[in-house]
Amino acid sequence: MRKERNKLYLCIAGVLLLLLLIAGCNLGGGGGGDGDSTDGNGDTGDGEETEQAASPTFDPPAGTYEEVVTVTIASTTPGSVITCTTDGSDPFTSGTAVQTDSVTVESSLTIKAFARADGYEDSGLAEAEYVIEIPEPVFYVAGYYIPETDSFPCYWKDGERTDLEGADDASANAVFVDGEDVYIGGNGIIEEEPAGEGGVILLGEPEPLPTACVWKNGSITALPHENEGYVHDIIVMDGSIYAAGSWGYWSYMELNACYWKISSPAEKFDLPVPPGTMDSEANAIFNEGSTVYAAGYYYDSDANHNVPCYWSWESPGTPGPDNLFPLPVPADCCGIARDIVVMNGTPYICGNTTNGEGANTAVYWNAETLHELDDADNSKALAIFRTEEGDLYIAGSTGTFSWEPHACYWRNEERTDVASDLVSEANGIQVLGTDIDPYISGWFSDEDGASGFLWFNGNFMNTFQVDGADTYATDLFITQ
Repeated sequence: MRKERNKLYLCIAGVLLLLLLIAGCNLGGGGGGDGDSTDGNGDTGDGEETEQAASPTFDPPAGTYEEVVTVTIASTTPGSVITCTTDGSDPFTSGTAVQTDSVTVESSLTIKAFARADGYEDSGLAEAEYVIEIPEPVFYVAGYYIPETDSFPCYWKDGERTDLEGADDASANAVFVDGEDVYIGGNGIIEEEPAGEGGVILLGEPEPLPTACVWKNGSITALPHENEGYVHDIIVMDGSIYAAGSWGYWSYMELNACYWKISSPAEKFDLPVPPGTMDSEANAIFNEGSTVYAAGYYYDSDANHNVPCYWSWESPGTPGPDNLFPLPVPADCCGIARDIVVMNGTPYICGNTTNGEGANTAVYWNAETLHELDDADNSKALAIFRTEEGDLYIAGSTGTFSWEPHACYWRNEERTDVASDLVSEANGIQVLGTDIDPYISGWFSDEDGASGFLWFNGNFMNTFQVDGADTYATDLFITQ
């Protein structure tokens, strides 16, 4: 009996030992499982490791930038999804983490990101620090002042005036800045041809006539033309200066629209107008790539009124008759195109139409489609700017038939008054970055006389005044 009991105990012990051996094999992972499971470190059941997704990279790379940048985040692992944070927190655990492949950086921050893809372990953490140091804008305003009878050309840089020499009874009508160089376009009386490129041709008039001219960093260049000459706008393109204007006799309404290319030497090119035209002007010039645009008007002798128009041609070529584009006006109206910008090959032109009673209406043309801006008795659109986002800004004035203008601007055809309580006019406009509020130049008149101004967000940033003189701002250019 005792022997049988011992045999039973030995059998039970053997069964228990066998069970323990089986359990030990399973717990130790020594050959069980389906072959796809992994441990916490990516080890598979057969001793292999799961591949890790490639860590994200950033384009442009981390660094210091002087403008807003859009950073693209990507991993070379196929099908990967990027998760990132921009507040310094850990994207693996943070509640602010988002899935995105790009981040727009408007102010200094650090992007932390990882990549996740099916069949891969999450990537390691990648991070990039971006420092945004946008330079302070610099404001250039062209203009002139009149102490008594003669006018004196000048420009203001951040409110500090620089007088322009070399011409008497002159005005500065346009400003353009290219790098460190400041270009001013205008006109004045030059009794002796100054040193520089170009020259003026006078036809024996008893008194000197206004000469079209350009100042570069204060040094004047007289432009070639006959009789009187005027520069209304200026740009720099491919190292050459282009100036739009006219030559002829202003007092007799016998002007000729033209542009000058000022390299070495300066050359004048008449802009094409219909045969028999006696009066025309180019008021603005703009380029998009190698295409040059000018805007102005010509006098239609048959209809007995001004026709607003623009010209477009490829540089370095010159425009021909097919490069002239008349702009539509309402019946029994004439018009003038005063400024132009171009976006993706489409010109946007502002100006005004004038009815038979002499009342002006501010308008703009999108390509060749007319849009009226104001229903006031008298309004003008004098300057235009279009943002990359597609918003259209136009500066000008609105007023009464007796011509008491009040400075204003339109954003996408919605008007905002700038100086509604003063006789005033806005003639320059520019928008910086992603702002929606424009910077505006112009002039106003009160009991102390006329003063130029720079306006932003409901306030005068600067007023330009010269003691004992009426002072006018004519154009605006901002660098950043």
